[in-house]
Amino acid sequence: MRDDYSPGTEYGLPATTFVHKWANIAGIVTCGEHCRIDAFVTITGSVTLGDRVHIGVGAALFGTAGITVMAGTSISPGAKIFSTSEDVHSPLTSNPRAVDRATIYSPVRIGKCAVGGANAVVLPGAIIGHGAVVAALTVVPAGRTVADNTVVRGERTLIERTRELVNIRRALGGQ
Repeated sequence: MRDDYSPGTEYGLPATTFVHKWANIAGIVTCGEHCRIDAFVTITGSVTLGDRVHIGVGAALFGTAGITVMAGTSISPGAKIFSTSEDVHSPLTSNPRAVDRATIYSPVRIGKCAVGGANAVVLPGAIIGHGAVVAALTVVPAGRTVADNTVVRGERTLIERTRELVNIRRALGGQ
């Protein structure tokens, strides 16, 4: 496995971060220590990763308006995070080449020790709290806040349950 990963220094990231040779990083990415970016990941725009963040196979972070992923968070395979999107309420929703189309630009923030489940979608302006879980195949609408230690699931982002408080310091390797 290690042969397929390069130290982050080849991407201007810390040496303790590992990036798969088939990851696609284009933009301004800053990263903490001990992160891993897997194969077929796409990261564009302005993205900040805290310590010990894992970005799973095929995940995509589109940071045109900025994305912050805090320490200890895992973005599962296939998850997509968008900081810009078409405004679906606009009559001009079409494609990126359309003139005068309406677009939403709003940064996304994901808290410490959170989880973005497999094939979850997080839309512009969403805030995912510390220790929160966005379950597989869940869509977090633009501007929605998921409270700390909450598990949400489904297309309507229903609150399934709350979680026990995570010992963030221990999870990040501290005392």
